[in-house]
Amino acid sequence: MIDLAGPGSPSDRAKGRTALIACGAYGRELLALKVKHGWDADILGISVLLHNRPDQIPVAVERRIREARENYDRIVVVYGDCGTSGQLDALLEREGWSGSPARIATRCTPAGCLTS
Repeated sequence: MIDLAGPGSPSDRAKGRTALIACGAYGRELLALKVKHGWDADILGISVLLHNRPDQIPVAVERRIREARENYDRIVVVYGDCGTSGQLDALLEREGWSGSPARIATRCTPAGCLTS
């Protein structure tokens, strides 16, 4: 997961709101974690169909980040590389991510994604 600070001071945005930008393949798991831990966060999904066009994943994530910065104090990107050949990491570096990415081994097939 990558945590991105939004522009401006927290008082300029809705204080305390968190956006989880994630691949749709992680939707059920994120929702379950949100409920289990009582997270006050919104899940902003990105189409799992982009696994067929991995070059479009960074574009979609960037669009979600820009949209989320308008309304959220904290943005967390929940994504694997998903075949972007490092383009997603490069985007997150440009966006000013903090910390190092936490990688979880994930194998995706048309039937779904398996996480180890």
